[in-house]
Amino acid sequence: SAAQVDAVLPADIRIERGATISVNQEGFALLAAPNILQAGRIAATDSQVALAAGIGVTLTNNAGGRGFSVATGGRISDRSQGGADITPQFVIDNTGIIESLRGSLTMRATRIDQDGVLLSSTSVSRLGSIDLLARDQAGTLRYGAVTIGRGALTAVLPDDATAADDTTN
Repeated sequence: SAAQVDAVLPADIRIERGATISVNQEGFALLAAPNILQAGRIAATDSQVALAAGIGVTLTNNAGGRGFSVATGGRISDRSQGGADITPQFVIDNTGIIESLRGSLTMRATRIDQDGVLLSSTSVSRLGSIDLLARDQAGTLRYGAVTIGRGALTAVLPDDATAADDTTN
């Protein structure tokens, strides 16, 4: 039942409008909880920002040693129902701003609602990326949905700092 599930899950993460999380250069920020409601601002430069909604998060080193791959998984079973899977959908809801200049931005959940701003930039020496994946894996894969809202902005742009440096040399 929903009450049983709520009783075993840790608390959600809620970043309120007006709140800011800053990530140091060459840093890594991981927000992990059953559900993540992001209405504030997360700002990073030359760093990795990862939001992972679920009950299990796995980090593995990326090939080449730059950053981590993020996966979610885990199941909740009801023993009174013969071990029936009662795992709910895990949600990331972004209505705020997340920027990772010359860095990567990763979201993992079974439902991703992108109604805010996701911004990355890329340069010759530092590739930027935005990776949204609605699935989790614990034994079997479970796929979900990524929804991009009408007023949302999701973009990887050329880095202005690189262009400015190139014109002065």
